[in-house]
Amino acid sequence: MLNELIIRNYLFVEGARFAPGKGMTAISGETGAGKSVLVGAIAMIFGASANPAEPYDPKHPVYLESVWAIDPANPLQQFLNEVGIDTENELIIARETNPEGRTSYFVNGRRSTQSVVRSIKPFLIDFHYQRDQQQLLNDDYQLRIIDLYAGHSGLVESFGSSYHLLNEQLRKLKELQEHQLKQAQMMDLYRFQADELDKANLTDGEDERWRQEFELLSKADEINELTQGLQHDLYETENSVFDQICAALSRISRYAALDPRLAELETALNQGLDA
Repeated sequence: MLNELIIRNYLFVEGARFAPGKGMTAISGETGAGKSVLVGAIAMIFGASANPAEPYDPKHPVYLESVWAIDPANPLQQFLNEVGIDTENELIIARETNPEGRTSYFVNGRRSTQSVVRSIKPFLIDFHYQRDQQQLLNDDYQLRIIDLYAGHSGLVESFGSSYHLLNEQLRKLKELQEHQLKQAQMMDLYRFQADELDKANLTDGEDERWRQEFELLSKADEINELTQGLQHDLYETENSVFDQICAALSRISRYAALDPRLAELETALNQGLDA
């Protein structure tokens, strides 16, 4: 509920204070009497756009302040806690726009943002215009009004706490179930790996043999490139090693019968060529 509205340097108002009484307050008057000034001031406090020509005195800032009584059961309390605003039963929201057009918002004396005050607005006030969508059509608002009228504020708060606790427990249960599923999947993987090791029937020292085999296979491309290079150098180039050995063998063969050592060398070269 609005307890107080302070207006300074806004439109044609140099300074004014409005404090509604208890119960319902109706403001009446002819067109142009200034009823819309109050509505406009409240709208600006909650983030409405400001016209640069609106100050009463353009040399001074526009200052608008509203004081609200907060019901402990109002969901606004939870929102204020979430955004780090301390309050008990009263909330002071103010807006100041300097002559350069820069605007500052304050909630309970602390600097705030337009986004925060706009988020606070639905919890405190609803503007009703002809043909406008009204908050009375909002299901959550209707339910809150019914609960307040029935005096169920404490019950609603208790249910909200229980519901929050239930959701927290359900979240933890889901985490446990996901953890158990992951554990079961890991156990299946370990069983499969153990079965594969059993089927491999490994013996002592076999892991070293497999390691060497792995290293050999991992370098298969390099070894293949080496053998192709040797093949080319030994047999395919002009005046290759193979050709030189054949020429040497031909010359040795002429004298092998005369010298046993040459005969042994001839035999070794022939065996090498045959291999």
